[in-house]
Amino acid sequence: MSLDKRRLDASVTSSQAANELGRKLSSLFAQLSPEEAANLKTILSLAAGGIGARPARPQQSSLRTIATALTRTPVLHREYIVALTQDDLESLQMEALRGQSSAHRNNDCWLLQSGPIAQHTVYTINGHSLLRDLTPRLAMYTYYRNQGDQLNLHVDDPQSELSAVLMISHKEGNGGKTSCLIAVTPEGAVNKVYLAEGEMLIFTGSSTLHGRLPVGEAEEVTILAMTFGKGK
Repeated sequence: MSLDKRRLDASVTSSQAANELGRKLSSLFAQLSPEEAANLKTILSLAAGGIGARPARPQQSSLRTIATALTRTPVLHREYIVALTQDDLESLQMEALRGQSSAHRNNDCWLLQSGPIAQHTVYTINGHSLLRDLTPRLAMYTYYRNQGDQLNLHVDDPQSELSAVLMISHKEGNGGKTSCLIAVTPEGAVNKVYLAEGEMLIFTGSSTLHGRLPVGEAEEVTILAMTFGKGK
């Protein structure tokens, strides 16, 4: 048997196994309570992102299996916020800069509870057609300021309906702007999303595997991460 034939057979077998596992996981989700499903989502997101500071890159078939089990109806919407003026963006940048020294390390990035300017921005964003029927749950400044800072693949709080990421600032490094948000489709494809300053992405963060690729040398990224849910 030729080497190419063995590789093809191995690829087909791997794909079939991934599809079968995806079917079984989907069936399992249908039998779980909301609390059990939330716990399983967390376990699956850890499996996709890897447990540890520098996980190995997941195989495409693994991503497809896990992403398919998590969601089949993803939302991925990006736009500039019309209500956010240049002055508003600069005020956010100043608030984020002032609070940066108080941010705490969380895995491979830095987090800071949003200040009053960010909170005002969140309620402005809450008027978006996709978000107006939801309630803000969380708003955090997230900093990627050291070479290698990143966000491993994960899912957000299962109680949130939608998540949003607003790009506050992106300083180009020695190798350009290499860091970007990544989101995995139900088919296992990895979308790379490069947001400009003032641009926002709205997505189903509680059921879409997502993360951020590492920043390069001298590159820095600051975002405002938000989640929105039902109820008060």
